[in-house]
This record gives sequence, structure tokens and C-alpha cells, in this order.
Amino acid sequence: MDQITSKLETLISHYCADFSRQLRELSETLDHALEARSISSERASDVFGLVHRMAGAAHCMGYKDIGRAFDDFASRLKKADTMPQDELVTSLTSIRAEVRNMEDFSSNLNPARSKLLQRLNLSSFDEACDVGVTNSAEVTGSLQRILAKERILIAEDDSHVQEMVETCIKGMGCENVIVANSGSEVLPLLHTFQPTLIITDWHMEPLDGHELLQLIRGGKVSVDENTPVIFFTSEKEKAQQRFLSRSGANKVLTKPVLPNAIWTAIAQTVEKKYLIRKKLNAVA
Repeated sequence: MDQITSKLETLISHYCADFSRQLRELSETLDHALEARSISSERASDVFGLVHRMAGAAHCMGYKDIGRAFDDFASRLKKADTMPQDELVTSLTSIRAEVRNMEDFSSNLNPARSKLLQRLNLSSFDEACDVGVTNSAEVTGSLQRILAKERILIAEDDSHVQEMVETCIKGMGCENVIVANSGSEVLPLLHTFQPTLIITDWHMEPLDGHELLQLIRGGKVSVDENTPVIFFTSEKEKAQQRFLSRSGANKVLTKPVLPNAIWTAIAQTVEKKYLIRKKLNAVA
């Protein structure tokens, strides 16, 4: 587990080093939107998508204060497509000023401030994957053999979060992992990679995680419609999480999530799938 901790420390260091660039990108996106005589819903959506993604990444890297600031930006823009122009301009102008104030703060961003690293106390594999198996040898043996056969596809539009989730999954012994940057990138991979488990973000462009889930459950893509789908999202509203569950999501994890929570969700999902398959084979 020390190796995983080390990888996460390196990942968070990269996030800190990249944060100034992310702020510049957001500032430029805001400038571009405000330059227009009339702010289109598409440009407002671009800003919302960017701040929402940055919020999720900040939370995942263990920077709650930054994550909350971006959450606030996103909440102000959630209904941007229906806002009157003057209200939208005021909101974007205010956000731009706050983003510029964050640029000074970014120089002091460092891994030591990460709540994730402060809290990270990785337990053993069988403790992390509490799936109701009493014999630890059985957990680390049979379950790991099952996990090693899984083909896991991650759909996430933030590179830092991608790497974090991939690191955690590979730490379980799942080496057959592939990453897509958006829901639309997933579609061809469903055919070529044939994943046995999908972990996806919700808010992505141009195809979001819920739309992807509908395609899978509706049998409209070239993958088993019962393929387990775990959501990894910044959406904190319980009603929204229930909506995903009713739509067919196997589990919904809310960012930020500690590595052992990711492991547990995957282990429980895979074991449940395995037990169902075993029962069906016994009946047949």
C-alpha cells in the first residue's frame, strides 16, 4: 500500500503544479464568454462544465476549500441557459474577479495541505474490501483472482481524477484498465474493449454519464446491458443520486472518495455480479 500512497503523493504534487494553468484556462474561458455582445448558452455551458470539473478535481485531491469555491461558481451557473443576459454577465464578471484573486493563493498550494494525504491511512486489501467474506485468505485469493480478470473502463474528463481512480483500481490488482476522456469516447471502446465494469463521471460533454447509462441499459451499444456501472460524481444532492440509482447505476460514489471506498465499491459490485452468475449457472 505504501507504493499506492507514494503514487497518490506524486499525483497531488502534479495537481498543485498544474493549478495555476487551470486557473488561467478558466480565466481565459470567462474572458472569452464576456467578450461576446450576447453570451450564448453554449459559452455559459462551457464555463459551467469547466468549474464543475475543477470542483471535482479539487475535492478528489483533498482541497476542500478550493472545491467549495468552484462548487459555488457552478451553483451560480447551473441555470445559466435560462438566466437573463444582465444577470448572467453580472455572475460571470463576479466569478472572473474571484478567480483572479485565487491566482495569488495558487502559489501556496502544496501537497502538505491536501486533506486526502492527511487522512490517507490505507488499510489492508481485505479490510478495504469489506464484502462479507470472513476468511482473509479467501478475500485476497479468490476475490483478487476474480478482479484480475475484470476489464474496467473509466470515463472521466479530468486528467488528475482519471489518474487517481486508475491508481486505486490497479492497486487492487486490476491491470486491465482503460480510460476515456468523455462519454462519447467510451462508445467505440465498448465495442473494442468490451468492459466488464464501467466507472463514469456524470457531467461530461458531449455525452454525459447518465446518457451513457441509458444507452447501456437500453441495449443500444455493443456491450452487455447488465454491465455494472459505478458513478463517481461531484453531484451531492440525494435526489440526484437516487435518480442515477433508479436509472440503473449499481453504485453512486460522491467526490471526494478515499481509495478504500473505491476499492469497496468495486469489490462489492464485482462479487455481487460473480455470485449472481454462479447462481444462474447452478440453476442452468
